[in-house]
Amino acid sequence: MWRERWRKREWRLTTRVALLAAATAGFVSISVIWMSSIFFRSAVRDEVLAHGREEVAEMRAYFSASARTPESFSDIALALQENHPAVRFSWMVWRNDGEIWGHFGEKKQFERAGPVDRISGLEDDLGGGFSWFTTKLTDDLAMGLLTNNSEQALVVEQFWLNTSTFASIALALSALGGLLIGRQAGHHLSEVAENVRSIDALDSSQNLSVGNLPVEIRNVVNALSDMLANIRSERDRVMVMTAGLAHELRSPIQNMLGSTEVALLRERDGDRYREVLGEQIQELRGLARVVDNLVILCTRKAAVESHECFDIEREARIRIERERRRADRDSIEIELKASGNLELEGDREAIMLALGNLVENAVYWSVPGDRVIVDLDGEADMIELTVDDGGPGVPESEREKIFEAFFQGATKSREHRIGYGLGLALTRDAVTAHGGVIRVEDSPLGGARFRLSLPRVPVAEFV
Repeated sequence: MWRERWRKREWRLTTRVALLAAATAGFVSISVIWMSSIFFRSAVRDEVLAHGREEVAEMRAYFSASARTPESFSDIALALQENHPAVRFSWMVWRNDGEIWGHFGEKKQFERAGPVDRISGLEDDLGGGFSWFTTKLTDDLAMGLLTNNSEQALVVEQFWLNTSTFASIALALSALGGLLIGRQAGHHLSEVAENVRSIDALDSSQNLSVGNLPVEIRNVVNALSDMLANIRSERDRVMVMTAGLAHELRSPIQNMLGSTEVALLRERDGDRYREVLGEQIQELRGLARVVDNLVILCTRKAAVESHECFDIEREARIRIERERRRADRDSIEIELKASGNLELEGDREAIMLALGNLVENAVYWSVPGDRVIVDLDGEADMIELTVDDGGPGVPESEREKIFEAFFQGATKSREHRIGYGLGLALTRDAVTAHGGVIRVEDSPLGGARFRLSLPRVPVAEFV
């Protein structure tokens, strides 16, 4: 239960920063103290051992040059003690059979140090600050030196105390510093949060204020500003799309309503009603294409959706035949020319949708008596499609913009409708997805020429 509560607990930034700073300081302090203590203890021990060996060697040298009596040993021990007053020396000498030859120095130290081994060549740390050194003194005597290094032990303990105190102070200061830094960062983030709440995403005049913020928080604010700009851009795109959709749907609906109302004003024969219904069918087909284009526009992807090998000439004849009905009604001729190998690999529906949109667009901008020429030319690695019309053409200033969805140009069609609709935007998407390019040029027929250059096989990076 407590674990679940711990997981669900809300953590404040100040708490996290303070804990992180304290943990870091604690880890560093403990590591430094541990390493320093090991080094310091090792240094003190090496000093004690070196000192003990030195005293034992001096005793052997002096005793060998003396009368070798207990009195001379005592005098040498007293002299060595006077030379090293910081360390208390206690000596024990015994014969080879174990009989004690004599005690010299502070005998009570042996009682405090406890029993010792009388084996020659020992260098033992007895604990409590005592060290025990043994060696051969003469052929029939051995000696042992008991050193009381309590002062060195006190130095080690004082070192532990000082470093522990330092670590505690460093830990407290680190936690306090982390708390202050966390509170300052939290204050800046709270200001950013209040600023974000006060911004109206739909009001382009309102922007997030960076101010005098730290670089890291400023980066967060900049990222939020970019996100806000994207939201506003998407809102504008949706508004343009909504307005364009209303424009695309309004005209055919009005045409259908107008022709229906006119047909019902008086009694007419069956042929006239069939003619009106035929016109309604054409308008409904146009509406269906608008809806299809809108669906594709909303779900479009910059990649080839499916792969198949197909003859673009055969497919083009089928799609163009659908446009001929409207063209014939308006006395517009559609001519298809084909040459070369027209086998293409890619998304058949996307390519044919692009071609159909261009042909429809050419018919839309032509006047009765005009021609629309569709030319398919298969080359070694490329297939080029061109669609020419005799309409008003595309001004230089609009030749890039017309591929934007719902762009409305300044030129009016023969039906006084403005804009190129959705078709050109989808056409560019389909061509780009195959790794091709689309260009707008002046047509020999007097209008616009749309030239599509497609690789015979889609470029790998677009697949």
